[in-house]
Amino acid sequence: MLGIGGPLLLALYMASMFLPMAFVIGGLRVTPYAGLLILFVGPLFLAFLRDRTNRFVALDFFMVAHIAWMAIAILYTEGLSRGVFVVNTALTSLGGYMIGRVLIRGPEDYERLFRYFFYGILLYLPFALLELFTKQVPIRDVLRLIAEVDPRPNNPRIGLNRVQAFLEHPITYGMFCSIGVANLYYIYRGRWFKQVTRTGTAVVMTLLSLSSAPTIALGIQFALIAWDRMLKGIRYKWVALILIVGVTVSVLHLASPHGLVGLVIDNLSYESDTGWARVEIFNYGSAEVMRHPLFGIGFTEWIRPFWRNGSVDNFWLLTAMRYGLPALLFLLGGLAVHAGQLMSRRDLSEEWAGMRMGYVAAWAGIVFVLATVYIWGTAYIFIMTYMGAGAWLYTTPTPPARYRRLGEIQDTGAGARASAGVGRTAGAPSTLRPPPPARRARRS
Repeated sequence: MLGIGGPLLLALYMASMFLPMAFVIGGLRVTPYAGLLILFVGPLFLAFLRDRTNRFVALDFFMVAHIAWMAIAILYTEGLSRGVFVVNTALTSLGGYMIGRVLIRGPEDYERLFRYFFYGILLYLPFALLELFTKQVPIRDVLRLIAEVDPRPNNPRIGLNRVQAFLEHPITYGMFCSIGVANLYYIYRGRWFKQVTRTGTAVVMTLLSLSSAPTIALGIQFALIAWDRMLKGIRYKWVALILIVGVTVSVLHLASPHGLVGLVIDNLSYESDTGWARVEIFNYGSAEVMRHPLFGIGFTEWIRPFWRNGSVDNFWLLTAMRYGLPALLFLLGGLAVHAGQLMSRRDLSEEWAGMRMGYVAAWAGIVFVLATVYIWGTAYIFIMTYMGAGAWLYTTPTPPARYRRLGEIQDTGAGARASAGVGRTAGAPSTLRPPPPARRARRS
């Protein structure tokens, strides 16, 4: 791809995620990651089409349809005056998704992605602590000398400053960092020092946002990790969890005076006023979606109380409001099909199954956070990458099972499959040799 190998391109892409700056070129605001994706989206897409081992899956259709419908909806509601925005959004969204689909094709690539992720947040850790206590962000001050930098909102909590670091808002920063928690825990399972230090770093960076939704996302991930560890080996543990959660949620909803949403707002949020504001936004926003279900309202003002500003703190809702229900349904449909294919695969090794668990647990937190905030820019593009980065778990053939702690394939069901060649990449030799034939007895 333009003379750059996959690992180097991934490193450049992840580095661009941590640069909170933009250049204005011909009236268009171009961030480092946007420039990189616009340059490489073509080669990435061609590489995807030419790679016979990277098959087309339902998720690809849904994501392309989602991006295409967003473009159609904006052109319908806003006209050609938004043409540059449409092209830029479509190319960067597709490019971010292609980064995940093309460059993440196995466990080594997936570990490399989160190794770069960890290096980035570790670099920002001292600056995040400085921002927490002093509100000073030296990196932004330096970058402001050569480019545009997003302003930092002044919204302290509990006597501290909410950390924004390299993202557009503290809550999107918290969501970004939370994605690493379950993933780093499972990627480095069995390597306890790296597991503890790297997972702990992601936890600390998430908490520095002082945002309720990312903090709850941490709780969701740790609850799923604990359930997985406690009931290891039990076949229907996830079915049991869904039933338990369903019954618990129903009981809490009926028992609470303000329902389940009110219970969460009153007891789990830093500021209950912002939680109730989101409920009001949801009620008025949903009515707007029903009035404009097909193409949405674009960037026009939505009907709301006079005391409410135009911000919509709900990614799922604003997607439907701005681009119409089809855009939201394509996105949710892709996520549902993606989850179904992930969880239906049964021939994963212990290492791969752990990575799948980390990937899905992080998604559980993301889905919750996106119901409380709208994401754009860096956070949105990384979510597109993360969506594509999980497809290898059901498109890449499984190698013979590896047991990192034992260092060999044991005589188990996985070992039997490996010895029979099941799940081995076509043309690859088996790592287990058949026993030599018995010698014939000589005649005396």
